[in-house]
Amino acid sequence: MKPGQDSFIGIYSQNSVEWILTEHACYNQSAVIVPLYDTLGPNACSFIINQAEIKIVVCDKEEKVKSLLERKDDTPGLKNIVVINNVTDKIKEFASEKGVQLNTLKEIEEMGATKPCRNTASQTFRYCYSLLHKWNYWGEYAPNKTDIMMSFLPLAHMLERLCEVTVYINGGSLGFFGGDVRTLTDDLKALRPTIMPAVPRLLNRVYDKVIVKANGSMLSKLIFKLALKMKQSELQQLIIRNNSIWDRIVFKQVREGMGGRLRLLVSGSAPLAGNVLTFIRCALGCVVVEGYGQTECVAPCTLNIQGDFSVGHVGPPISCCHIKLVDVPEMEYYSKDGKGEVIKII
Repeated sequence: MKPGQDSFIGIYSQNSVEWILTEHACYNQSAVIVPLYDTLGPNACSFIINQAEIKIVVCDKEEKVKSLLERKDDTPGLKNIVVINNVTDKIKEFASEKGVQLNTLKEIEEMGATKPCRNTASQTFRYCYSLLHKWNYWGEYAPNKTDIMMSFLPLAHMLERLCEVTVYINGGSLGFFGGDVRTLTDDLKALRPTIMPAVPRLLNRVYDKVIVKANGSMLSKLIFKLALKMKQSELQQLIIRNNSIWDRIVFKQVREGMGGRLRLLVSGSAPLAGNVLTFIRCALGCVVVEGYGQTECVAPCTLNIQGDFSVGHVGPPISCCHIKLVDVPEMEYYSKDGKGEVIKII
């Protein structure tokens, strides 16, 4: 790899320490990282590798190495693959047949130890072929050096990247989930994070599970409704806490299921229903904000204002952004009414 802005390095891996290590090593040499995200479609990786002229890809598993090698005829520019975990001799032979140099990350580290490189960090850090996100002003709720964040959303998306970088900058710590979303609850209980970016799909699942349990009997349904009403009244008074009687007898299990220590949760990627957002705020007894952004432009765009616990919106533009709306007549959206399609974020 040649240092500089002309080197584009693909990262085809699940969230891990090695992902971050690779990222910052590339930043150190002014190389630009390009996450590969296979859920975008079967041909997405090949398209990205070709368009970004990627010669080197870092993978975490043998299956992904094999997938890249099988599509090698469609990606003639790919010359090197670095794999985090061990691979079989069969895969090594396959790489040789395809004319691809295959190394383990350990081998790269050992070579790097004998030939240290000076820092040549420059401007562009990453091109991201995904969608959305944010992180900004929270005063007393901003990340600090005592915070621990759970990393489970794809690092190919800007929501996760921005949240992690903000935690790094403020001296906090990260914990990576085990790789299976179905056992995320176990990971949360083990790590007990204080900060967590999340998506509506996860929060909806938590909400649905609690509602089913609450509807198990007339008594439990009555108690749940009363607890939610009392917690909502506190939100209206700008009171955020998790030590009321309702927190102890009704919402404790929900809170413990998320690790028991969350103080800040950020939701993005899709709209979160107002009733679910209110429930999450009440049950967790922490600050829960929703926002909107665009990976393809500037990522952070709008965010709920601290102290605003209303629902049905994603807040105003953050202080460094201007948003332009254009008319969409067929949907009766007109910019003069404060409605329209977001086409420009500065």
